This record gives sequence, C-alpha cells and structure tokens, in this order.
Amino acid sequence: MQAPSAEPGSTNRKTTMPLSYRSTLTQYLIEQRRRFPGASGDFNALILDVALAAYRGRFVPSPGLQKPQVMLSLSIVAADSDEEARLLFSSALQATTAPLPPPVADYEATVDPQRLALVKNSLRHSLVGAPDTIAKGLSDFIARYQPDEIIATAQIFDHAAHMKSLEILSGAAGLTAASPAVPASARAAAD
Repeated sequence: MQAPSAEPGSTNRKTTMPLSYRSTLTQYLIEQRRRFPGASGDFNALILDVALAAYRGRFVPSPGLQKPQVMLSLSIVAADSDEEARLLFSSALQATTAPLPPPVADYEATVDPQRLALVKNSLRHSLVGAPDTIAKGLSDFIARYQPDEIIATAQIFDHAAHMKSLEILSGAAGLTAASPAVPASARAAAD
C-alpha cells in the first residue's frame, strides 16, 4: 500500500482535499526539528513564526482552499487566581500515558529541573492564570501568530474546575453561551 503523498497539489486518498496548504508548514517544521534537535524555548517560537510566514507566503490557492488557514492549539488552565491556576496546571506537568493525576501543591519545586524544563518546553503554548492573565495571553497569542482557529485544550483533573476554566476562556475570548461560535453541545453542557 502506498502512503498518501504530501507534495503540493496532491490529494489524500481518503479525501479530495489538497495537502499543499498543510505540507509547506509541516515540512518546514520537520526540517527545522532535524536541523536543531536540541533547540527549545524562544527558538521554538521563532521556528513557528518563520514556518507560518513560509506557509502563508508560499500558499497556492486550490479549488478546496482559497487562502491559507492556520489552526493552532493552546493549552489553557484558567481559575479565579493565578495561584489556583498554577496548582491545577500541576496535573498537566505530571502527565504521562497514565490517567491524569490530581494536582500537587508546589509540584515544580519537587521535580528535577531538567525534566521540568523539558515538560514546560512541550507545554510552551499554555496560558495559565486568572481571567485577566488568560485574556492578555490569548490576545498576545492571537496578535503574534494570527491563527484562523485555535484548538483549546485543558488538562485539568477536576471536572468542575475544567468547566470553569473553559468558561473563563470563553469570557476572555468574548464568547458567550448565546454566541454562534459556541457549538450547541457546549451551550447545553454549560446550562
């Protein structure tokens, strides 16, 4: 069985959507990872900046997509205070392939600094804090990367805290339960 081609203008065998809009960004990120395997921190952010510019600059319209589309993920842990959000975020910092562990107070002080640096680097696109912190971080993220869509994730152990975090995010993003940008299923879950 031959793998689907990721060459510009090719199509995936499962769909008829051209991969050209994805392949430039993906190929660039893979190439930079191979060239600089130990890179982290601000360099990784720079790679994303350059990759997005390359993708947008090299984009070739197709019948399926007239302009470049960028969807980025962002981990969000919001709470009433920055301190509470950092406590909730400790579950994400501890995460492995096992079920998500409960939060641990002062977790960062108990973990090996090298491991903590690696984990924080993998979670570098995270917003952790009170509503004002989340609103500013979201605004800065959107201004820097100009995504068309954001996929928000939240690794929070407690379901009620998870739902509250999403409500805070909705407020920071200017969305309400009546907003058409909020799916009906999310509106029903919020009620």
